[in-house]
Amino acid sequence: MLTREQRSCCMSQIKFKNNKPELALRKALWSLGYSYRIKNRLPEKTDLFFLSLRTVVFVDGCF
Repeated sequence: MLTREQRSCCMSQIKFKNNKPELALRKALWSLGYSYRIKNRLPEKTDLFFLSLRTVVFVDGCF
């Protein structure tokens, strides 16, 4: 069992951008010929943005 301070330290080390599931998905989509954007001007922080499809993708992982 971790204390509150230890858990906070562990959680602060977790990357929220360019993590393994997100990179794997981006690589697979790129190899299939899909073009996407990573940065956009939407209010939400999306992981992938398909301009031509007008679609956003959120990659959620679990701990």
